[in-house]
Amino acid sequence: MDKLKGSDVFTTEDAGVRLEHLKISRTVSAHAHEFALVSVVMSGRGLQVTEAGTTELSMGVISVLAPGTWHGYAPQPSLEVANVYISRELLGHELFWLSRLPKIGPLLAPEVQRDASLTFQGTSRFLRVARSSFERFRNSEGSFLSQVSALLELLAAVEPSLSREPIGSRPAQTTESAMASVHRPTVARAISLLHAELERTWRLADLAAEVSLSPSQLVRVFKADTGQSPLSHLQQLRVERLAYLLRTTDLPVATAARLVGWHDGSFAARRFKSSWGIAPGEYRRRYNWT
Repeated sequence: MDKLKGSDVFTTEDAGVRLEHLKISRTVSAHAHEFALVSVVMSGRGLQVTEAGTTELSMGVISVLAPGTWHGYAPQPSLEVANVYISRELLGHELFWLSRLPKIGPLLAPEVQRDASLTFQGTSRFLRVARSSFERFRNSEGSFLSQVSALLELLAAVEPSLSREPIGSRPAQTTESAMASVHRPTVARAISLLHAELERTWRLADLAAEVSLSPSQLVRVFKADTGQSPLSHLQQLRVERLAYLLRTTDLPVATAARLVGWHDGSFAARRFKSSWGIAPGEYRRRYNWT
């Protein structure tokens, strides 16, 4: 995943708004942000995976994700995406009134009690306005008022598009096959096995035998397709599933960790914090909606 230009990325801590312009040319594993996200596909095609399922992306598609919602990308073969991140602090103070917007508002509330996202096809007029808004972001030079003005221009264009029917999602249980669809058959098979038997005590030799490769061959092709080793990918899957269980159940952390294949609670907590930046207990306090 590459930034298109250095000047296309702005991070202004005081403003609480960030524009990120990316070209995605390989699968991006599921990840979450502390921010609300408004994402616009500027060109290309691919898939976006969330807990709700898998949606097809093409030019002009708008995705709005609530804070804490995870998503991943599978480009086919590439996607150009402009993302606007809006901090919880900004949504809770200066822009608190955005939560009253009829469609997008519930996703822009500073405290969302459930994983939530919307994906819509924007109009040609929307794309023209979006490009204008992003240009204003680039020329804002860190000015809070300029950035907020560009943000409001973008949201004003988004809201009419949200009056359309959302783009349908494939069921969540097909997520692994959707992400695997961009890989060679042996790698896709290995990914599907890891998804299907997440709690299994996997050894590299066992996974390699399942797909009729030697361990070294499996590591080579798996890294070539995903950028990760098979066991690193397994750890990522476990982290994502544990996050889901923490958000959607009241299971003790240790019990949830065992369900994803981690029987050492301390190890699970370290792996989780390394990936998400916070401990499992704190993550649950922020995002659980049961």
